[in-house]
Amino acid sequence: MTTIDQLSSVIAPILTGIITEYSGHRNACFIFVIWNLLSWIIERYILSQVYSKVPALHSRQRECKENGNDKKEIIKKDKNLSNINTFCDLFQAYFRQNVFPAAFGLALLYMTVLGFDGLAISHGKAQGVPEDVLGIFRSIGSALGIVGAFSYTMVEQKVGPRKTGLLGLILQQSFLWLCVLSIFLSGSPFNPIGYAKEWTFDKWLEKFLSSIYISPALEAGANENSTTHAATAIIISEPSFVTFWNSFTLTGPMASIFVFFCGITFARLGLWMADLSITQLMQEAIPEEERNTIFGVQNGLSQFFSGIFFV
Repeated sequence: MTTIDQLSSVIAPILTGIITEYSGHRNACFIFVIWNLLSWIIERYILSQVYSKVPALHSRQRECKENGNDKKEIIKKDKNLSNINTFCDLFQAYFRQNVFPAAFGLALLYMTVLGFDGLAISHGKAQGVPEDVLGIFRSIGSALGIVGAFSYTMVEQKVGPRKTGLLGLILQQSFLWLCVLSIFLSGSPFNPIGYAKEWTFDKWLEKFLSSIYISPALEAGANENSTTHAATAIIISEPSFVTFWNSFTLTGPMASIFVFFCGITFARLGLWMADLSITQLMQEAIPEEERNTIFGVQNGLSQFFSGIFFV
């Protein structure tokens, strides 16, 4: 499943970048909406086929098998318990697992901007990287994710999931050092000393408010100059991949952002090796009766940490 997911991630960014780059944002929105509707129809059909062909899915309740002395403590859903008690019970079950440190470490990996999310893509756009180049970076990262999935299978058979996960984390952190190196290269906007000298609370507050609020005066001015902006948008276009590559030099203004995205891209190899290793350790170590609950908490923590860095 991981390989199929990563294979889709290889093709999707390239197509997205090409469609957005050459058909415009408006047409791209229509294409993406239609594609999502068609995908939903196909997904609905496949799920209905799986449901009809697996009789076990027709039953809501399944008996839980337990063996005398080996009986594990199970979280009981008591209607009289408050939501707070239920919440505490869930995390108590999560914390008492032997694999908790590895699982929690995996969740913490989601609390980063060093990934192909909105912040990194916006940073690349702000530095002048064209959309098709960003799509190529994302596709290469997904391809390395596939390589990581296959590498995990081969390495795990020889050294086990624990050492494979450690190797994956070492590879990931090694490549992410390229992102640290990028802030010292040509074209980097990193200037903490200058920022500290010029920083004032009034400037920060004004910039913060301007990012979340558009004043009526600015909105009116935008409407008056819409024709000029439209003409400018037609005349000025982003560089294509060929133009970007031909103008690229290691000492040029694009060196920093190029190395930055190279670090994020190559780190996907180790990331997926570590992800699969920790997931397998969780499946082997967590009792079957608690597996659904623990993985639910794990998914919730991952989603929480993936959004908290925006704050």
